[in-house]
Amino acid sequence: GWLPAFSGRDLAAASGCRCFVALPDDAALAPRITAALDAQDRAGGDRRRTQEALPFFTALLLSQTMEAVTLLAAGRREFSPADLARHGGAPPGLVPYLDHARRFLARLDAATCCGGRYRLAENDLPPALELWRAALAEFPEHVSELALLGQIGQDLDDILHGRRDAASLLALRPGGIMENLFRDCPRHVSGHAAAAALFDALLREVPVGAALRVLEVEAGPGGLAQSLVPRLSPARGWFVLADRDEQFVEQLSARYAGLY
Repeated sequence: GWLPAFSGRDLAAASGCRCFVALPDDAALAPRITAALDAQDRAGGDRRRTQEALPFFTALLLSQTMEAVTLLAAGRREFSPADLARHGGAPPGLVPYLDHARRFLARLDAATCCGGRYRLAENDLPPALELWRAALAEFPEHVSELALLGQIGQDLDDILHGRRDAASLLALRPGGIMENLFRDCPRHVSGHAAAAALFDALLREVPVGAALRVLEVEAGPGGLAQSLVPRLSPARGWFVLADRDEQFVEQLSARYAGLY
């Protein structure tokens, strides 16, 4: 689906604009993008807070994986991949998920492998739900990421048994968890703010009488557009949002109706 936020030909005629200018190429833009992101990080402290949150998130994922694998292994601390399929009922098609879970446990020293058999290490990790609540209390600004991790933890047993498709859980659709993640998580918010600052700087370089044409592909819920569209008046150019999901197109159409 395509959402033309405004018509280029009609807008150019109405605004008296006779020419459009191109943005700098990728090589010229790259250092400016990096500088804008770094400035945003220094201003908001998002990178520092994210680094502080990572151990909580890692412990949460580890606890979720341990609980799921222990359930599949019927409580046994030592097992082979075949045991997980035989005792836990995991279908053959989900072997890649199980392999990833085992490698994740081994990488964090939560399991060892010898002769094709795995052994879970003793650990004093709190239950996943307890860790999730602690992370939410300590890092409430990461609620969108924690909502996704919580849903994954809740559905992990169904995913490993083939009763739930992981792809559907991670699908970007209106009203879904991933929409909230792309709109609200600190890294995306910080990135959108940095993009807005860079966009303002580029607009200042546009000569009088010229304008920008902007196309955003896979606009999704419109988090980036929300930061950029209000900065581009009809006299300065035009903005086109594109997405394959008709629901997102309708959502964005309604949001920007009458703005230009």
